[in-house]
Amino acid sequence: MRGIVGAALLAAGLAACSNAPSALAPSPSVLATPTNAVLCRLPVSTWNYPNTEVGGGFVDYPGGAFTPEPTATMTSSAGFDQSLGPPVLKGPSGISDQGSVAYDTAQRRWLPVPMEWMAPGGGRYAYSLPNAFGAATGIHVVDVVTGADVLVPGSGTVVGDQANYTMGAFQEDGIYLTRFGLGGPRQGLWRLDLSTGRITLVGAGVLSYGVRVGGGAAWWGGADNGPPAAPGTLYRESLTPGAPATAWFTRTGLNLNVLGFDAAGQVLVEAYSTNTVELWQVSSQTTATRLASSTGTYDVPSKFYGGVAVDANGTWLGGSFGIFLLKPGGALVSVSPTAERVAGPCT
Repeated sequence: MRGIVGAALLAAGLAACSNAPSALAPSPSVLATPTNAVLCRLPVSTWNYPNTEVGGGFVDYPGGAFTPEPTATMTSSAGFDQSLGPPVLKGPSGISDQGSVAYDTAQRRWLPVPMEWMAPGGGRYAYSLPNAFGAATGIHVVDVVTGADVLVPGSGTVVGDQANYTMGAFQEDGIYLTRFGLGGPRQGLWRLDLSTGRITLVGAGVLSYGVRVGGGAAWWGGADNGPPAAPGTLYRESLTPGAPATAWFTRTGLNLNVLGFDAAGQVLVEAYSTNTVELWQVSSQTTATRLASSTGTYDVPSKFYGGVAVDANGTWLGGSFGIFLLKPGGALVSVSPTAERVAGPCT
């Protein structure tokens, strides 16, 4: 699956192409090179398929050099990925984003989960466990400083649905959840209010396969291998009671993968097939800009790794093409050719 709910297939984009593809080519209108940039280090995660060990390090900006960080290494044990500690921090192994670690800038700690599962500003993160974990099934919230791991009451297996809540995103107003169980993903998006422990349905029409939350709405793209949804169509559903799902953007003949949101809140979307990869910035139902494209024959068509980071430099994206920076003025900069996933902002 792509995006938040199961990015293991995206991580497998590290696999070689059967025919050498063209490099990802920024559109002429946004082509740029990194000049006069503020020097900073971008945390990234690395994962060499099919190895199970996840690691990370820092990419210098603007130089692009990668430096491995030993404390970013996560090891797998008894169904968990865990940090070196202390304290030892745990996350689910094999059911979270394969190849993902997040970097908590405030605490200077590497976390064993995707950065979308980290609380805004850091200090906490969350993860979900399926019913195979028995009494531990449900949503867990972890304190980064102490390592305290708390199971949220009532977040376990949904009675009568044979499904469990799965992580979507940790945001200011709560933790967004989807459901997955017997028969596959469920339709709907839920929000966990950490102050009350209450879980509320906030998006009845949302298809939980690859959904992302931003700007008061849920966004997802139709793909051939996903649940019922028109391939090549980006959908938006406002997180208000009774709001319908609306088609927002279309690339006929391609599948869509919602990567995240840029510094201005615009949606970044990958459109792909077995021989085409495009990066789009969608501003409205009538305005979209193609930022880059590539052609070739791909063993794993989707080449961008879900999740982006925003800071004063702009918006950072990663994938098998390397690390890119989308600057506030719209220029797309290639920073590093190494296949990596963004793990946090550049500081």
